[in-house]
Amino acid sequence: MSETAVSIALLECQGVAAGLRLLDLILKRSPITVFEANLVEPGKYVILIGGGVAEVSAGLDALIDDQSDLLSQLHIPMVHADIWSGLLESPHQSASMDTLGIVETNLIAGTLVACDRALKESFVRLHTLRFGVALGGRGYFIIEGAQHDIEAALEISQSAAQPYGGIMNMKCIPRPDDDLLPWLLREAPFRLQSH
Repeated sequence: MSETAVSIALLECQGVAAGLRLLDLILKRSPITVFEANLVEPGKYVILIGGGVAEVSAGLDALIDDQSDLLSQLHIPMVHADIWSGLLESPHQSASMDTLGIVETNLIAGTLVACDRALKESFVRLHTLRFGVALGGRGYFIIEGAQHDIEAALEISQSAAQPYGGIMNMKCIPRPDDDLLPWLLREAPFRLQSH
């Protein structure tokens, strides 16, 4: 995680041309880090930026007068540190897991905000965070912890994702079978690259 990456913003734009133009406006305004800028289904261009709160806010201010190509926007000023490891590193591996919670959202923004709130407001650990290609522009995350903590995190996730497209599905898996672990650790088809 970058020492200055305490704030993230996600922008979903109408196509590649619009996304690249908006990214240019942001880069001209502020010294932020671009963690990803890429096309995802269905024809949306997604931009994920990070940096200090002031820098990310300044970059977003560049778009105030031109939001016609912006489908959605999310800014999380003090993002949970595990979000970065979930985006940039391999999935978390535990020797044994009490309970898993899987949350699948309708929009990538919903994935990020629900995951951030679940991590901040409950005693769970992030196992996996994925979005983009092969998910139809959706995303999901997997958390692990005690069953009552997972159930609380799922409730938190549902309310957090509501303004951002809502939850597509979520499940609690108590005492997951050991043979499930290799399937949880499969490589994602779309991984963010640290720069």
